[in-house]
Amino acid sequence: MRMRSLLNRIASITILDIGLLAIMSSPAITQEIQRLTPSPGINIGRVQYLRAERVRDLQLEQALIRERFVEPNTAYTSVSYVYNKVDLNGDGNPEAIVSVLSPGVCGTGGCPTYIFRSNGRGYREKVYESLTYGKITIAPQKTSGWNNLIRLYRNWERDRWVFRYGILRFNGREYTGIRNLPRNSTITGRVALASNYEHSLQP
Repeated sequence: MRMRSLLNRIASITILDIGLLAIMSSPAITQEIQRLTPSPGINIGRVQYLRAERVRDLQLEQALIRERFVEPNTAYTSVSYVYNKVDLNGDGNPEAIVSVLSPGVCGTGGCPTYIFRSNGRGYREKVYESLTYGKITIAPQKTSGWNNLIRLYRNWERDRWVFRYGILRFNGREYTGIRNLPRNSTITGRVALASNYEHSLQP
């Protein structure tokens, strides 16, 4: 009896350990961080990478659906999104920085990326909309009370496309325009949209 009880306890512990190991190695928990793309003359080694939000945001999904990414008989058969919540203006309501991922909407210019302003009850106001290659850095410097943003973009130079980093500043209503980051600059801040953790977008 004692031997059988001991064997049962060992089996239970082994099963528990295996279960914990499976959870720890699950893709739902492990997130692959995508580092910033190197660019000549730009130091990218002093940033903090943010892990993507792991819980679906139904209010954010409604905002994306209003952008007509998902609707009946849509041609986009598989649409997903990755997002981070970051308070960009210090009002206590974090904005949603989100990138939509689908072969039907992404191309050589990147994927549709939005920043939605939150009023604490949902997302109605867009303060940024563009195609990007993901990985938006929230810089500590501010303009009009909002954090400056740094992102990668393509520029046509000397008969070829090259990748550069540019600065986005808030103009009082939205992030607009992009100015080239000077050479010998150091990027600092927190990098959003750096994770591969995606959520499926359903109508």
